[in-house]
Amino acid sequence: MRVFITLIFVLMIAHLNAQILTEIMYNPPESNADSLEYLEFYNNTDQEINLLGYSLIGVSHTFSQNTIIEPGAYYVICKDSVAMSIAFGVNVNEWGSGALSNEGEEVGLINENEEVVHSVKYDDTSPWSELADGGGPSLELCDLESDPSDPNNWNLSQSHTSEIINNRRLTGSPGVQNNTVCQLRDYMSLAISEILFEQPLWNTELQYIELYNYGDEPINISEWSLSGSITLPFLPNIQLDPGAYYLVGSEPLGLFNFGIIMLGWGSENQIFGQPLFMLENPNGTVVTAIDYEDNGAWPIPDRGVAIELCDPSMDHSKGSNWALSSNILSVAGDELSGTPGTENTCNVTISRVGDLDQRLDLSIYPNPSNAFVNIVTDEKILLTEIFSLDGKKQAVYSRAAEINISSIERGTYIIRVHTAIGIASRLFVKL
Repeated sequence: MRVFITLIFVLMIAHLNAQILTEIMYNPPESNADSLEYLEFYNNTDQEINLLGYSLIGVSHTFSQNTIIEPGAYYVICKDSVAMSIAFGVNVNEWGSGALSNEGEEVGLINENEEVVHSVKYDDTSPWSELADGGGPSLELCDLESDPSDPNNWNLSQSHTSEIINNRRLTGSPGVQNNTVCQLRDYMSLAISEILFEQPLWNTELQYIELYNYGDEPINISEWSLSGSITLPFLPNIQLDPGAYYLVGSEPLGLFNFGIIMLGWGSENQIFGQPLFMLENPNGTVVTAIDYEDNGAWPIPDRGVAIELCDPSMDHSKGSNWALSSNILSVAGDELSGTPGTENTCNVTISRVGDLDQRLDLSIYPNPSNAFVNIVTDEKILLTEIFSLDGKKQAVYSRAAEINISSIERGTYIIRVHTAIGIASRLFVKL
């Protein structure tokens, strides 16, 4: 009997914690309407779940009849099932009354005993993505095994629909597997990798900037920003996979004849003279600062010639790490030199030790070392990377003034330190 009672208790506990809230659309891009609001739950057990007698938190609804969620299945409940069918092509149930708060609130489920089975308190401010507040996308849990109460485990949906509402694309995946990735808010591996600021003669308005994810994890660029000569306070809800490129330019169809469509940055933006670009991640950290100067250190392009970043693992702000593009594109007599959206023609490896940045007041000790290396600088350390001389990344450390190198093989390496004002690289020897 004791074994039987224990088994019932275990099943009850599993049942109480089985329904994971996996998607929230709390403010769709409609004007003065809530018809596309919805909540999505997922059964992460190997048993079916009956919601009979359960109630929703956040809106008014009690399940008065058998509502079965099969193992591994999703269940969606919404404000307006007809609107959901038209927009997403899904047949889902409606809740009784009420609407989700645009300022954030607790949502979830309580059982027939008024016990909270599962809940999440979302918000419309950081660290929750602000674009979910009327910008088009839903919030999705990025990992079904992660803690749903942690806002860092939620991100914007990448399931873009064909519906455009108030000039915003409706994005969500109600009732099916989520399409998003978990994202640390301090990613550093996004680069400005190509710039065309000297317009070609055949289109005196054409300018563009290319972004490149040179890391090993997908990055959602929605809350990144560009400032300086170009002001884009929020980049679009686009997910860049490792090795992927994204273009922003003077007009979306500026490269249409070349088979390329890009994000238009608007008529108020134009690059003049000696441009300055700063790329900030969602945490407000300047990941790249490029201050172009018309001198011998920087390549000087002719009309219609782009400049390209040679090695994203080296200092992006150093002119010697940039070169004129040698790739010529030509369509119907229109010609430019560049590699928009594709791999750059310039390729310089990190073994060019002579070009390493020495501007920052930074030192490392002991050097040589067999276990630990200390980094000494007055600046805030954001990220530290270790590369072999052939350019292969060996280790990464976040916000550390002391790093453990005991797992690295003996040899000579380059230590690259990202700070709030710039990047510095030094040679060191592992004993």
